[in-house]
Amino acid sequence: MMGSSRMFMALALVGCLIASAAAAPISAPDRNTLASLKLKGMLTFDDTTACSANPDIVSAGVVYPSSVEDIATIVRAVASSDSDLTVAARGLGHNIRGRSQAQNGIIVEMTSLKGIKVAPLGDAASNGVPFVEAMGGEMWVDVLKTSLEYGLAPKSWTDYLYLTVGGTLSNAGVSGQTFRHGAQVSNVMQLEVVTGKGEVVECSATKNSELFFAVLGGLGQFGIITRARIVLETAPQRVRWMRAMYTDFATFKADQELLISSSQAFDYVEGFVVMNNENAVNGWGSVPFVRSDINKAMIPTTAGSVMYCLEVTKAYFVADLESVDETVEAMLAPLSFDRDLMFKTDTAYFKFLDRVHETEMGLKATASGDMLATEWTMPNACHWTMAHACHWTMPHPLLSIFVPASAIEQFDKLVFKRLGSTEFNGPTLVYPMNKSKWDRRMSVAVPEGSDEVFYMVSFLSNKAPEGAALTKMLADNGSILRIAQQLGCKQYLPKHSDITQWRRHFGSKWESFVQNKQTFDPEAILAPGQNLFRSGSHINKYIRMVKN
Repeated sequence: MMGSSRMFMALALVGCLIASAAAAPISAPDRNTLASLKLKGMLTFDDTTACSANPDIVSAGVVYPSSVEDIATIVRAVASSDSDLTVAARGLGHNIRGRSQAQNGIIVEMTSLKGIKVAPLGDAASNGVPFVEAMGGEMWVDVLKTSLEYGLAPKSWTDYLYLTVGGTLSNAGVSGQTFRHGAQVSNVMQLEVVTGKGEVVECSATKNSELFFAVLGGLGQFGIITRARIVLETAPQRVRWMRAMYTDFATFKADQELLISSSQAFDYVEGFVVMNNENAVNGWGSVPFVRSDINKAMIPTTAGSVMYCLEVTKAYFVADLESVDETVEAMLAPLSFDRDLMFKTDTAYFKFLDRVHETEMGLKATASGDMLATEWTMPNACHWTMAHACHWTMPHPLLSIFVPASAIEQFDKLVFKRLGSTEFNGPTLVYPMNKSKWDRRMSVAVPEGSDEVFYMVSFLSNKAPEGAALTKMLADNGSILRIAQQLGCKQYLPKHSDITQWRRHFGSKWESFVQNKQTFDPEAILAPGQNLFRSGSHINKYIRMVKN
């Protein structure tokens, strides 16, 4: 999904707050220059954007663009300024400790940039492959709804659909379909991008390809995605949704990797760590779709403190309903899960993809205080939505890591099997992906080495701790990250504190990453919240330092 963290551990947000506050310092000349720009949308210095995950970060101004040219105009003005002004594109604020903020800079509120157009027959450039063209500020849920009107849908998703197109494509966009179709960044035909120079550039794998691949997973460092053309496929109508439990990690791992290597694969493969208790957040009580379907007597006596759940789906059309059982049973036959701990349900395709938000809305309607005190009775609830269930506007110490397959069993021993003895209380996702589905030319960093398979591991704390408890959870996450670094892992949605850590993160891609910054954002004004490049100084001087 979208969760994640950092070596010193940043806070992931379920929504960054828009707050009225005193405007951050901005020089009179800069203010006058910006105020004089001819925009179709609105620029305000009265409302500033503050992120509750890091309230010290306050912007100087906010732009609500009504056109791509509005964004280009603002970027050109800031790039030509002699001041330290910067620009950050903000979607829905599901960010890492102010990553989509610009201290004393300009925030571009991308959600004001709307527009979705479906081409059900494709065009000459796509060779007849259907696609949807969406503005960068559109939410994936609306892309899905519009595409479904034509019986079509994108191939790859995030677990939570209330994220912007430009936001997830600037990172990667992963979920249970990634093993089969690649991440969301792997399913883009074409982009329109406003570079750090304020140029509006159309790019693809064959046209302005350096910018195209740099921007995909580029953390907003090279340009602001204003429009994306995304591949579509025929949308199924229904989904058979299944969860099966394992007591042995090696068996669980083997079955997951078998599934993602099969030509007759399920459509979605994820997994999660289960504590051997009845806790409905991350214990075995979270596994069945109807909680009354499981009881303590069903748990094998040989089970240790930690178990594992495999989650898969098979999509189908109503006309094929009679053959679904036979098809699914044949696909499950080679697997070695506990046959008494298999749970199934059927649901509409849209309902499955929107499962997290649907559960979130139900919890919001009934929530009172900390949801841990409330019994989990939501039907068909997604196993990790508790991360979004309580204190929606408060920070959560979430952490996501890409782990090489060769290191995942060691990771299980050093981390998963110790979760029960820590204060951690929240779902932990673990599921595999195929590296061959990721184009190496993209900026996004995945584990290096010879492993074809790597795992997404996400620790989704469902608490919003404060004080000493928060400090302890951040320290625990820091310990996990140190183990991960030793095992050759990569953070997903990282925010590192210095260039040494960023250099290590990008590895063999670091030199091209720096070169792309020099080419597309030479004044280093974009996405300052990543703490990647110093703002206010020309990038050429800075590059000489970071290359040494």
